[in-house]
Amino acid sequence: MQHAYHIGLATGNKQVSSSGSYIEAIDIQTGIEKYFPAQDVRRLEEKFAKSLDADVGLAKIKALVSDPNTRLPNQMAVQVNTRIGDRVEFYGDQYQIVKGAAHGKFRLEANGNYVDVPYDDADLLPAWNDTTYRPLQGGQGGGFVTLGGYNAGDYLWVKQDSDVWLLHCMHSAKGEELFVFNATTGAQSRANIRSVRREQR
Repeated sequence: MQHAYHIGLATGNKQVSSSGSYIEAIDIQTGIEKYFPAQDVRRLEEKFAKSLDADVGLAKIKALVSDPNTRLPNQMAVQVNTRIGDRVEFYGDQYQIVKGAAHGKFRLEANGNYVDVPYDDADLLPAWNDTTYRPLQGGQGGGFVTLGGYNAGDYLWVKQDSDVWLLHCMHSAKGEELFVFNATTGAQSRANIRSVRREQR
């Protein structure tokens, strides 16, 4: 069996649960930020790490991740979609994001009514959209940090209760909930974004 190894940057965050220890890292090759099982993470040899530090692009990313004064677009903290045209719910009604308003707010529109709402407003909830990608407005932090970045039509492996992974096709997403179709049977179901991984072609 051949294993695929990717280069990543550890954020310094760790989690311990009944299922084991996890280390948060940004996979530089896929752009995905997530918690990886600790046993799957290895430190690079110092000589190789220094050669990567010499790369201007990687050095910028590392500096951004290492700066405690910079808040990366952590999508676990942004529960709703952020792109212009995406849908959200506010006070039980569905709105469309028409622009990123100033000072960390969205400008939302529904039936000709406009409202400016902070990103972290407790009454702002996710709605069904065709992607899980939630970039920070204004391009802050680049676009390389995502929780999943899955889109409608993507094939995904979905973990079942029996620790078996079945191939599905994503239809839509609402926050961290995905609406998927089994690629073999066509059966529809819902899956949490943490229980899926991208199908490698």
